[in-house]
Amino acid sequence: MYPLLIFSILAVAVIAEKIADLYKIAINRNTFNKIVHLSREKNKKDLLLYLDTKIAKNKIYNNSIELIKKAAEQGAGFKKECDVEISLLITKISERIHLLDLVGRISPMIGLTGTVIGLARIFQSVSASGRTGDPAVLAGGIWEVMITTIAGLLIAITSIVAAHAIRSSFKKYIERLKFCCSAVLFESVIADDPK
Repeated sequence: MYPLLIFSILAVAVIAEKIADLYKIAINRNTFNKIVHLSREKNKKDLLLYLDTKIAKNKIYNNSIELIKKAAEQGAGFKKECDVEISLLITKISERIHLLDLVGRISPMIGLTGTVIGLARIFQSVSASGRTGDPAVLAGGIWEVMITTIAGLLIAITSIVAAHAIRSSFKKYIERLKFCCSAVLFESVIADDPK
């Protein structure tokens, strides 16, 4: 059970860290729609005011809103930098998610190993005591060793589901960020075009 306890603590720590990272890049649907709408209207002043308001209201620093604001302020010349910033965000938020996959794959095996070791000990003690026909001795021991399998499976299921949910949420928010930045930069090109 000790390795499973360590894996469960590791999984909880990674999940907590990734949820915190998720809040740092989250762009909800209303914010996304508003940014795109203001970009299409070529209303840079209102867009910057809206982004400043969002930044002031957010209790957690939001990298996405900050990046969109920089793109809106600096215009088309910021495209290359914007792509680099998004790549850095993707790299940062992708770190350690693979640990959840690892925990999800190894936990059931550790649970089964614990079960097999426990069963071997039960059969060894039963054969040493000579009480081979006593089902109560076997049932109590088997129930005890099955706990490791159950724990391993629960840790694995939680880790795999969490990894999938975190990846899909990150993908959604990164796609929204890319679209907002493109809209702001594209509209900035149009707005800044002297023709």
